[in-house]
Amino acid sequence: MAHNSSSVDGRISLSPGVLLMTDERWPVFTDSGYADVKRRHHPQAILEGSGSFVTDDSVGEELPPSAETAEVLQQHYLPDHITALAANGWLVVPDSRGRVRWTCKQFPGPDWEGWHLLVLVAAATPLAYLSFLRREGIPYLMVGDQRVDLRAALEELGDRLGVQTVVSTGGGRLSR
Repeated sequence: MAHNSSSVDGRISLSPGVLLMTDERWPVFTDSGYADVKRRHHPQAILEGSGSFVTDDSVGEELPPSAETAEVLQQHYLPDHITALAANGWLVVPDSRGRVRWTCKQFPGPDWEGWHLLVLVAAATPLAYLSFLRREGIPYLMVGDQRVDLRAALEELGDRLGVQTVVSTGGGRLSR
């Protein structure tokens, strides 16, 4: 089952240049904004576009080169000790370009307790970014070649993590 909601411009924003999910007011919005959707649909995953975390011209800080091989990095990264933290669900974000520098893996506020970040990546995702995700303990699914393949991602979410209901709050780009 999927429930979709999106903004006209493809972003969740408070005002021009201020992305909601990087703003200190985000916990207030999530406590009320997602509560009704979560209550009605009981999702195991909320799919949000990376554009809600970075702007088109964003370039993340330079990452150190990877110490791991491409063969290791280009596999799903779902360690049991991390997946156990997602007792209530996943905030799933595709980021095949490796632009988002995550500052939190579990999100603030009581409505997000037991929810964990999961990043969707592709084979073309920079190896340094995949290494960054592993160092930060952020699980990821390798789904796609040049870009994230959302159909494959949804299948992996179901097969590997038992996700049956996804709420997509991403903008127009993610919904294409």
